[in-house]
Amino acid sequence: LLYGSDALGGVVQTAPADLFASEAPVRGTLAVTGATVTQQSEVEGHVGGVRGGVGAEVRGGALRAGLVRTPSGVIPNTALETQTLSSRLGTRLGERGQLIGEASAFRQDLGLFEAEDGSDLPATVSDRFAIALPRQSVAHDRAALRLGLPLGPDRLEVIAALQQNRRREFEDEGGAADDPALFLRLTTATADVRLQHRPLGRVFGTVGVSGLWQRNETLAEEALIPGGTTWNGAAYLAEQLALPTVTLDAGLRADVRSLDVEANDDLGVAAQTRAYTALTGAVGAAWQPRPGLSLA
Repeated sequence: LLYGSDALGGVVQTAPADLFASEAPVRGTLAVTGATVTQQSEVEGHVGGVRGGVGAEVRGGALRAGLVRTPSGVIPNTALETQTLSSRLGTRLGERGQLIGEASAFRQDLGLFEAEDGSDLPATVSDRFAIALPRQSVAHDRAALRLGLPLGPDRLEVIAALQQNRRREFEDEGGAADDPALFLRLTTATADVRLQHRPLGRVFGTVGVSGLWQRNETLAEEALIPGGTTWNGAAYLAEQLALPTVTLDAGLRADVRSLDVEANDDLGVAAQTRAYTALTGAVGAAWQPRPGLSLA
């Protein structure tokens, strides 16, 4: 209910550790791992700290994997390289409030293996880490601002984010190596305002509104999907009733969406605008007959 109709199949939510969990002025970690099948090596680490109510953190990582080796030989053009970098800077607002800014970048290059009928896999190669054509390049950048503010016994959360994904594929049939045959660019802006209200007897929950703007662009000759722009607005309510051994959940969400599709002759798609509305409800229950055992 908090994430809309696109999340009906479930949500995988990742949340970073509390920026202010440790009062140490400087802290950090470093990890190095490896794998033999692809001669993969990976390093990741972070450094951060808290001083005077201000917290900061920087994380980074790099992965390099070579061609996949099988009992029949080495699979050509299966190497990949990945780099990640993220940072957070935040300040406490009173005893329970905080304002945090986030920025992250992801880069990946990988070869695209194309099987050829009747060809045998080579036993050895001169460079197991070479990424040849055809290959794919993915870049993803994100910036977000999070505000958590206590309003008496209630709590207000405001989250705004802007992100862009760029996916390019390069082929070896004509054109330069830096001229993509496929280039998809997806830009997304989101905003959420949530109020976690005070318990009303045994009932507690969240009421909120959210908005989304998304722009999809096809910027190369090959097209998989037409360009388009999506607008979405929603309001939702999710409540829980806590009983001694049973917790009951119920919620309701209303969405309004507009989709403007651009014409694409190659895909046979005409320019069009579509509007949608959706009303979503959910109920659930969890029974905990004893500590450590829960049935939902």
